[in-house]
Amino acid sequence: MLALYREAYKKKSDVLTLNKVTLTQKNVQYEMFKFYKEHLHPLSPIPSLRHMLMWALQSSMYIMGWQFSFNGQLNWSAAEANWRLVMDPLAATNYEIVEAACFVSEHRGGRPGAWADDVYTGVSWADVCMTARDQQDAAEEEEDDVGDGDLEINTQPVDAPEQGAESAYLDLSELAVELDFVVEHHDEDDDPDDDEEPWSPFGTPPGAPPAYRAGEANALAEEKSDDETTTAAPVRRRSRYLDDEAAESR
Repeated sequence: MLALYREAYKKKSDVLTLNKVTLTQKNVQYEMFKFYKEHLHPLSPIPSLRHMLMWALQSSMYIMGWQFSFNGQLNWSAAEANWRLVMDPLAATNYEIVEAACFVSEHRGGRPGAWADDVYTGVSWADVCMTARDQQDAAEEEEDDVGDGDLEINTQPVDAPEQGAESAYLDLSELAVELDFVVEHHDEDDDPDDDEEPWSPFGTPPGAPPAYRAGEANALAEEKSDDETTTAAPVRRRSRYLDDEAAESR
């Protein structure tokens, strides 16, 4: 069984596209953008499309499709112009780039203008990887410095209050002493013969009605008693005719 696996792997390893991405006219721009983001970002200045293709092929991760062996080659000027517009939208301010990307020129296979030149002529894949790595480290250090600066600004140490100065914090020990003083003096002034309810440091018991409710109840009771007194039935007097009849019957 192991021999069969080895033979199958050997046959597969003979394929040119093993573990490689095949580039075609449709996916070449997308794959180069992905290659830049994964391996070279944030390399600056942005390289041209032709140098991206050179580095991608040097990395042994890509292979050109069979279409490029016939009449499927790219329009160099149009491909470079579209690549520049994708990587840098401000490139659209250059009319030559927009014209090369959108309109057919007199010579389809013409070389692009000076706008397509970059600083990576003669730079190998290994060298550009080192340059990109250095720029990535510098960007990370700059982000760390900015983050530390924000942390220092947002977390300033609190200065201890000077001796004798008023503190913004509540002293619980002083509050306890003041509460004891209030309770003691209130108990001394409290008169047991007073009709008012004794003061309690714990406040009104839960569910008890407010003090003004008791006054209203007393007033209502007094009004009710007054009404009963004024509405009592009058004493009926006997008629004098009844008294005369009683005297005659005697």
